[in-house]
Amino acid sequence: MSANIIDCNQAAASLIGFNSKEDALGKNLFQLIAPKDQQKAQETLAKVLETGIPVKSMEFNIIIKNGKEIAIESSGSVIKDQSGNPVNLVAIIHDISERKMMQQKLRQERDMLNAVTRSINAGFVMVDRDYHIVWANEFIKSLFGLVEGQLSYQALHDYQSRSMSPDSSIKKVFEENASEASHEIQITDAKGKKFWLKITAAPIKNAEGEVIAAVELAVDITDIKQAEEQIRLLSSVVEQEVDGIAVSDNQGNTLFLNKSWLTMHGLNDDAKNFTGEPIVRFYDPDQLRQIGSKTDADGIFRGRLKQISKDGTAFTTLATLSPLRDRDGQIIGTIHTAKKLTEIVREIRDVAAHA
Repeated sequence: MSANIIDCNQAAASLIGFNSKEDALGKNLFQLIAPKDQQKAQETLAKVLETGIPVKSMEFNIIIKNGKEIAIESSGSVIKDQSGNPVNLVAIIHDISERKMMQQKLRQERDMLNAVTRSINAGFVMVDRDYHIVWANEFIKSLFGLVEGQLSYQALHDYQSRSMSPDSSIKKVFEENASEASHEIQITDAKGKKFWLKITAAPIKNAEGEVIAAVELAVDITDIKQAEEQIRLLSSVVEQEVDGIAVSDNQGNTLFLNKSWLTMHGLNDDAKNFTGEPIVRFYDPDQLRQIGSKTDADGIFRGRLKQISKDGTAFTTLATLSPLRDRDGQIIGTIHTAKKLTEIVREIRDVAAHA
């Protein structure tokens, strides 16, 4: 079959760059097809002629009369004579250049989104109203082995889950019309590793303002949760310490007081009530001003200090004031520890009595 055009409508003629269908007649179809797609087109035509099975939605590029290359989608079937021999080919063609450009633009935007979210180690997922994943970035795909169409709450929350958690952020977006919602959850990835994610969901709306989908941003907060646990354990140790412990900033404002410090000063208040208060309120001001000249080479003071209780009574403590430093070694405050001398004397007497 020569594949010459013997008839076409005006729309087809205009599509391939001719002013009229008469101008298109006699032109060879394969000569219009871009060189890179000619082999594919010839193989497809040969298969149609051999099997008689119509071809649907075949995409290839053609070069129109002005030399411009455009993308088209074609469906074709064979017309046979009375003996069953193929004599003609009927093809329906559509210009899909705009669609291909949009697909390319979407791919570029998707790749950019992948790159951005990968650089911040964040998972990005788009979910439809039925909670099925319609797109996920490479970071979250590799983490969980996600596939499009999977239920988001099973993929991101619990592989065995058959129902939605009441705390689910995406549920609040879809069912409670929340403009944004977040929750934290400990999960297990595809390799069996447990870690924490903070999942934030937000709606995607159409032009009419209707929620048609949602996005979920999943950020690994395992390090933060571990740090919080370490702080909790440290706070527990400090709270149980029998010595009084206080922390102040470089301006002398109180940041923290443990229970022993409060009890030592005759206070039953919550330590939070003293946050921001001057730490000097717990000391004899004259003695506190002399500390600077009595520190060692590391800036640490060790010695006796008079402190003031709630009722104004002064009592002597064996105290240590040492610098509080950040990770870079910069001083950001002072750690105060103190124990009443009367308690130290009592402990010594108890030891001596049992010796």
